[in-house]
Amino acid sequence: MEIGRLVEPRIVRPMSEFRDGVLGLDYHEGRQQRRSFKYRLWRRGKEVARAIQTYQPHARDLLDIGVADGLMIPVLREYRPYLKIIGLDLSWDLLCLGDPTQFTPLLADAVDMPFAAESFDVVSAAAVIEHITQPLRMLHNIQRILRPAGICILTTPNPLFEWIAARVGRLPEDQHRHTFDLLLLRRLMTQAGFEIVEAEPFMIAPAGLPHEEKIEVLFKRLGLGRLLLNQIVVGRRI
Repeated sequence: MEIGRLVEPRIVRPMSEFRDGVLGLDYHEGRQQRRSFKYRLWRRGKEVARAIQTYQPHARDLLDIGVADGLMIPVLREYRPYLKIIGLDLSWDLLCLGDPTQFTPLLADAVDMPFAAESFDVVSAAAVIEHITQPLRMLHNIQRILRPAGICILTTPNPLFEWIAARVGRLPEDQHRHTFDLLLLRRLMTQAGFEIVEAEPFMIAPAGLPHEEKIEVLFKRLGLGRLLLNQIVVGRRI
């Protein structure tokens, strides 16, 4: 599939077969209007781009699972403008809002992806695994479609702040199916056949702070990484 060829998302399975937990148009509106949503989107994209630059600098193509409206894609393109990107999601409404000149939209299920083995150099899933009913099955599928030495990049919220956000009404309690700390994420990725090359907390504040990355480094040096709001794990296909 060539970037920009699809005017509408491609349907690979009937909508009746898709699973629940699909985000809708209110999610898109929040990502455009709320400062905290916009910041978290930008920061996750920056972390994914950094991981690509660090561990797969010659990547030719990327599958972004849970691409939604594609608003993270321009962040990736700031660092890798010529990367071929396919964006997979279960929401037809959100995919239709994406820019097909930025990525190829694909309507499909993350636990049953319609790709041949060894199709991608990089697979990213930012703030996705907590929504998935069968996370280990998704990871096995990612491992299958990655080329040798390809990388899988996951981000997910810190379980402590996930709990706090739900209790103060900032996160619907039924929106996320699971919570994961770094230990569990490492275990799942290892079980799926990945070598862990990075597992770190990041993000000090939900809407950002001046010099935030330097402050985060200091927090981790002081053993306070558990107070950061988000987590990234990068696994390499063995």
